[in-house]
Amino acid sequence: RDYGNWTDGKARGSKGGVLMGTKYGISARVYGEALRKSGMTIKDLTADQAKDIYKIDYWNKCQCDKLPEQLRYPVFSCAVNCGTTTAANILQRTVLAIVDGVIGSATIKAARYCRDVNGMVEDYFYYWRQHYENIVEKDESQRCFLNGWIARIKEVQRVNAAL
Repeated sequence: RDYGNWTDGKARGSKGGVLMGTKYGISARVYGEALRKSGMTIKDLTADQAKDIYKIDYWNKCQCDKLPEQLRYPVFSCAVNCGTTTAANILQRTVLAIVDGVIGSATIKAARYCRDVNGMVEDYFYYWRQHYENIVEKDESQRCFLNGWIARIKEVQRVNAAL
């Protein structure tokens, strides 16, 4: 039932989708078709290839190195799990920037000049959780993943607090 395991982003029994799973957290939904076209599957993905994907397609795309330190890991982790557009939307809601799904100079500036960094980080986690709850509200078949998603947020909070 996890949409991320299917190349078309639809659950079991969908037409056209191929069940490919995930490896190193890289999902078939996002990368499966591109890998298949190059003669690979998710199973063929190496750790170094996964690191490159994370750096280029998530860290760099979300401009994590330009964000306040306390936001870097949460935004990155959210981007990996929910997509860069969702991570950007959540950040933009958090810092009261225009929500357009792209982290640009205005979003970075709003984040860097926030006076209450701890409050900003707490708000980011709140909106991230709300995102998962909205998924379940729209599609009850995804409820079975909610506890795992919330656990992920809690783990990111724990690690982030230790950084």
